Amino acid sequence: LKAAEGDPIKATNRGIVALVAHLFFSGLSIIIDHGGGIQSMYFHLSKALVKVGQLVEKGAIIGLAGSSGRVTGPHLHFGIRLNNGRIDPIKLIEISGRLER
Repeated sequence: LKAAEGDPIKATNRGIVALVAHLFFSGLSIIIDHGGGIQSMYFHLSKALVKVGQLVEKGAIIGLAGSSGRVTGPHLHFGIRLNNGRIDPIKLIEISGRLER
């Protein structure tokens, strides 16, 4: 998703932070466990503002966009996992009919 360096990144829903780590390809990454087998994933951040085990609310700023990892410029690589399978988050946006910034 288009993002400028330092843009705030918000949690898509309430959950527990399951991972905050620097990964080789994905750079600084955050994964939030929302329960029910649903996880949201945020990659290539410049800064994490949460810690593993922390409860975050929907819309909470969890980090800042960046260009960490193997990328050519700043952006947010966002993903959703359902029962360990990745699903296209655009399909969820199409179902809900809205995208919040």
